Amino acid sequence: MSGVKVLRRIASWLLFLAAASWFLVKIIEVATAPYLPQEGTDALHRFYLPLLYIILCLGVMFTTQFSLFHHPESNTGYMGGIVLMVFFGIGFAVSLYTLIRGILSIPSNTHCTDPAYLYCTMIPTMVIFFGEVVYGFALYWQDHQAKKKQETIEKEKEQTAKTEVDGVHLNKED
Repeated sequence: MSGVKVLRRIASWLLFLAAASWFLVKIIEVATAPYLPQEGTDALHRFYLPLLYIILCLGVMFTTQFSLFHHPESNTGYMGGIVLMVFFGIGFAVSLYTLIRGILSIPSNTHCTDPAYLYCTMIPTMVIFFGEVVYGFALYWQDHQAKKKQETIEKEKEQTAKTEVDGVHLNKED
């Protein structure tokens, strides 16, 4: 692999992780906006701009993800799977913590006491993150099975090479 391809792949990974991180930050910002006091801010800065950032980040995430993992020369199954499992596992845990913390703090909240908005934002986020964890595990498992199959083929070739000398089979069955 040439240096330019390596740099391009590293840049794609960094872009993917940055977009996923920014997505998580903005979705938590949108999810908690009705429950926090924010004097002097309008709806544009509380909801609409973060929603635009969320949509942009999702587009960048999925575009870079599919360009990284579904490229014909891509062999990122092992590392890609681990990165997806760890990164989105942490994102899932943060989303779950935000949901639980929000639900527990709603009874004492003076701004908004309806948990529906929190549910409508955090549950889809947790579904997306859990789906990414499952996809990472599938990539990891697929790469593991491919390596296992390759090792089996190599062992069989070694066995046949050991039992064959100058085209003559040295097995007792022959």
